Amino acid sequence: MGRSKEDIIIKSVSEIGLNENSKEIIELLNENYLINFPNHHDLSNYAISNFKDMKKFINNGSALVVGAYSGGKTIGFLWAYRRLILGEERLHISHIVVDAAFRGYGIGTRMIDFIEQYALKKDIKVIELMTTSKNERTIEFYNKHGFSVTRVQFEKNLGDKDDN
Repeated sequence: MGRSKEDIIIKSVSEIGLNENSKEIIELLNENYLINFPNHHDLSNYAISNFKDMKKFINNGSALVVGAYSGGKTIGFLWAYRRLILGEERLHISHIVVDAAFRGYGIGTRMIDFIEQYALKKDIKVIELMTTSKNERTIEFYNKHGFSVTRVQFEKNLGDKDDN
């Protein structure tokens, strides 16, 4: 049975939808963390914790989750929330994840389009996000969709210094 772009449904997800698809969403979160943080080998507890946060923020109305479905199975999602920066309301994308088997079907693009329409309806003019600097494929995706670098985060790791 072949996959078709037309068979993929993109829609807003409720807390009930999150609960019904919790296993798939947690697995996608975990896979995404492993791609972005390759030095860590088990991030499943972190994925579960973030899933719980996602539910809490959907429940209190501060988050938007957009799901991608094929054959009734969750194959991707985008989690964004509204926040205020210097008096300007923005939409911050916390996660956008697509199952590796479904990449290249335009799912990420369709989810970005979905939240852009949401932002316009809510009179939100800026969508922002963060990604790791080594994730070149993701950086290329965001550049292709009109995102640009506006800030740079620096880190200095002090935990691996040898005391000798």
